[in-house]
Amino acid sequence: MENTIYTVSLKDGQLRLLHLSPGCDSEPLTCMTSIEDADAPQHYEAVSYLWGSMDYKEVVHCASRDVEVTRNGAQALRRLRLKDNARVLWMDQICINQADLQERSQ
Repeated sequence: MENTIYTVSLKDGQLRLLHLSPGCDSEPLTCMTSIEDADAPQHYEAVSYLWGSMDYKEVVHCASRDVEVTRNGAQALRRLRLKDNARVLWMDQICINQADLQERSQ
């Protein structure tokens, strides 16, 4: 499974945001990401959760790629997802390129 959704690396002063698509209960999780100016980003909410074991993963369909997140992360997204509007979030597991040590340390 392709885990990388990062076609553009973040520069200093930028952050990646998650636009969680609307949905209900057990419908698949879908999203897109955007890169914003960290000094003046659009309104967003930060998600705080315990990552949990990577042995139990779920898929989030992000634009044209699938991203694996922990079960806890997927449950958090399902609870935060709105039924009729997108929700803009910052979630470390998706918004930070975990394979990029420099990005992770920013």
